[in-house]
Amino acid sequence: MNKNLLISAAMLLAGGIAATSADAASPMHFGFAPADASLDDSSSQGSGRNNYIEAVIRLSPSEYPELQALKGSKVTGIRCRLRTEYRNPTGKKFSAISAYQGSLDAEPVRQTVHFAEGWNEFSFDEPFVLGDEDLYVGYQVFELQGSPHPILSYKPAYVPGSYYINLNRQGWQTFDDKGALQIEAIIEPESSPAPAALATVCEHPLIVAPETAFDGKIYIRNLSAEPINSATVTVTDSHGNQTDRIDITLDEPISAYDGKVLSGYSIITGADVAVDVPHTLTVTAINGNETSLTHPVTQTFYVSHDAFNRVPLVEEFTSMTCVNCPFMFYYLEEALHNFGQQYVYVSHHSGFNYDVFTSKVDRDMEYMFAGNKRNPTMMVDRTIWPGFGGELMVGATSENNGNKYLSILNLALHTPALASVNVSANDETITVSGRVGLGDKTTDGNVVISTYLIEDGLSTDIYPQEGITSNMADDAPADLREKFRHNGIIRVNLSTASMGDTLDIDADGYYSVSYPAPEFNKLWKRENCHYVSILHRNSESDLRDNIVLNAGDSRPFDPNSIPGVTVAAKGKLKVFVDNDGRINVVSPAVSVKVCDINGRTVDPSSPQPNGIYVVAAVLPDGTSATAKVAVR
Repeated sequence: MNKNLLISAAMLLAGGIAATSADAASPMHFGFAPADASLDDSSSQGSGRNNYIEAVIRLSPSEYPELQALKGSKVTGIRCRLRTEYRNPTGKKFSAISAYQGSLDAEPVRQTVHFAEGWNEFSFDEPFVLGDEDLYVGYQVFELQGSPHPILSYKPAYVPGSYYINLNRQGWQTFDDKGALQIEAIIEPESSPAPAALATVCEHPLIVAPETAFDGKIYIRNLSAEPINSATVTVTDSHGNQTDRIDITLDEPISAYDGKVLSGYSIITGADVAVDVPHTLTVTAINGNETSLTHPVTQTFYVSHDAFNRVPLVEEFTSMTCVNCPFMFYYLEEALHNFGQQYVYVSHHSGFNYDVFTSKVDRDMEYMFAGNKRNPTMMVDRTIWPGFGGELMVGATSENNGNKYLSILNLALHTPALASVNVSANDETITVSGRVGLGDKTTDGNVVISTYLIEDGLSTDIYPQEGITSNMADDAPADLREKFRHNGIIRVNLSTASMGDTLDIDADGYYSVSYPAPEFNKLWKRENCHYVSILHRNSESDLRDNIVLNAGDSRPFDPNSIPGVTVAAKGKLKVFVDNDGRINVVSPAVSVKVCDINGRTVDPSSPQPNGIYVVAAVLPDGTSATAKVAVR
């Protein structure tokens, strides 16, 4: 391994450099992002704080045939693009290029450099030689809170397992929602590389139907010196069966070592139905010739006959003795207001301390803290979101705004729901019904249902709160005391088990669960009470297996008393389909939205092709209702 890495050349480039001839002397730029991605198509990454941050791409000869064919070639340097300038102060070694040989656990080879905003190019004093081992090349900087998120990636394209990021030296992570890092390895091949390219699908629907074409965009990255004028992309399912063959002819060629997103293509899925169904895209021909070297890319899709609307579950862990909890309440409420979509909110009084609101549910959920009990924290859909520290819990934001919470809510909204949850209630019975999409996360017996009676709007006049009635911070928002309320309090767990009852799902995915109406305590305000129901998974051994399939809410006592979610009772929305395929909503409605099975919005007044459609409407009383119709 190289022990000394010196800079022999450093040059700021205004745009991408690409080899234009195929002779062996021309260096190749191996990476996964376009040579000159626009800032509009770029996303910036980092912690937002004063932290070390490092990013690398992986060169894997064992997995990438085009690199296997280049064994013995020299990796002479890297190109990388940064969002802002990072220069080393005198005597400091904050900014550096990095190389790891064999694995990311190996001793890194680093050399300090000055990074300019935009593209930078650096050469190694002693080149690395491509062999049998993986090689990781990239850079590190000391991110500054005043100039945060230095790393740039190309949003539309993601190649699984191609890059890694280490935030604050806490460990390497790779994300599937951040695109392709704008880092390239500069390689001097011993011989002219054979034509090769990779393909990925981007901007596709959240849910796609089995054995059906769905619209998407295809990203082609040219991995060789020969411009691409045409290409054939083959799609195969997890069984190795070809589901689609896509022939692409380009008006403008894709230059050497460059990439381009192509619109107007459809992709046909296989027959499997599940949450994460793998499909592999392979560029099998370039410019009319079969490729001898291929770089298959496997992506997963949510394949289902059903399209469910996600209602995020927001849960806060708090305590009446937590002096900082009112701050989270304030900025989380701000985020929920700006979110402007349906959601379900529940608070758990546990973790930091117990109080009069603490329930057995709250205590039994403490394993989700992963041993680090702290308040205030929150989580959304019991999901570990990429870029938020690898935990279910997200702590209070350091900035005085709710942007951090809003970003997680938006991630949840763009995550497919795995079920529908319809909650209806009368004086005697609460009924929760719907359908669960069949798949590997829903048919293994680990789906449970939790249903609670929730009370909102409890005043600190009766139930004191640290940070409000005492020890209020000097920098607290001026209207914090006025706005603060205890919301999302679990008054009754209608389920027989603390962490929910096993859900009985029939062969078609339908379920229905009924509960007797609970007795009300005279101290509870009925107009502030409502029922929520959650379909979820439980796993103390694997925090990633506690996901929420979906949630629902019903407010039978006073639907206008507390802002939030209301789900109309089954059958409240009446819809019919004309003989010519037009979808008509009979029920009075303030607004109507109709989507096809792939999640695309359609015009219901125009004839629609055969298929399943979801109708979502806002009714005159402010409640929401949905219906599913078939056009035949």
